[in-house]
Formats: sequence, structure tokens, C-alpha cells
Amino acid sequence: MRCKACHYSLANLTEHRCPECGRAFDPNDPNTFEAPASSIGSIIRFCLRLAARAMIVAGSSLIATFLVVYFLTLQERRQIPSWVWRDEIYFNVLFNWPFSFVFVLVLYVLALRWLKKRPSDD
Repeated sequence: MRCKACHYSLANLTEHRCPECGRAFDPNDPNTFEAPASSIGSIIRFCLRLAARAMIVAGSSLIATFLVVYFLTLQERRQIPSWVWRDEIYFNVLFNWPFSFVFVLVLYVLALRWLKKRPSDD
């Protein structure tokens, strides 16, 4: 359990008052302190966030791969029949997608770390 005002841990205190901010609490009344979040709920939230981030990275890398392969083969498509270059594009996308996935994943992780290191605007 934590203090509602300053989020200081109120576990194992002898006095029913927050040592950080002085706010009184009653261990028998959950309205006077913040109860810990359930571990199942936090695990589910973590998994949903992870899945959402994975979908963002996978989708972005797939789109990036399609665009790169499309524009790299633009000149070749003018010189060969369409049924040939369609097969080449599909092969190139399947072959190059893992590399693009890793590249986008690295960019995503670097962006997250940069955002965490930025000073807050408060």
C-alpha cells in the first residue's frame, strides 16, 4: 500500500501516518491509501502493450519493405513483362522483410530510450 499524496510505501510502519508527507491513513480503510495493483491485471496490461508495440514494429517494417522493393524495382518493371516483376517483388519482400523488421525495431527502441531520457516539461 502507498500514500495517496506522495506514493510513499506505507508497509511495515508503526505509526499510521506517512513519514514522507505526514498524511494520516487507516490500514483498515482502503479509501485512505492506494492499494497495490493486482499482479494479473498488470501482467495483462504488460502483454497488451508488448503486443501493440510488436504489431507497430512488424507493420511498419512490412510497409517499409514493400515501399523500398517497389521503388527499387520501378526501373526494371518498365523493361520486363508485368507477370515477371510481380513474382520478383513478392520474393524480395519475403526475403528482405526480416532485415527491415530488425532495422525498424532498433529505431523504435532508440526512440523509446530517447523519449525516456528527455527532461520533462513540468
